Amino acid sequence: MEKEVGNKSFDIWLLGDSNPNNWQDILVTPLDPRHPARHSIWTPVLDIIQDRVFRVCKSRVDTTALYIRNAIEDPNNRPPKNTIDWNKG
Repeated sequence: MEKEVGNKSFDIWLLGDSNPNNWQDILVTPLDPRHPARHSIWTPVLDIIQDRVFRVCKSRVDTTALYIRNAIEDPNNRPPKNTIDWNKG
């Protein structure tokens, strides 16, 4: 899987927590469009952004340059799911 995709200077970044253990060899990019998290989390947010931008500017955000990456590349370095404060591991 690529480490990152898109343009770092784009105004909107999508950050995942880590590569998914079971899918990291199948997906092409972090938050690959085929990954369900992208649609369950990002799609509703994008819908609100697009609505507001269209009402004000009569335009839409071109999302092709979104900067997308995971905060942690190796899922084995991710704290356990029940960890509340990642700094305390």
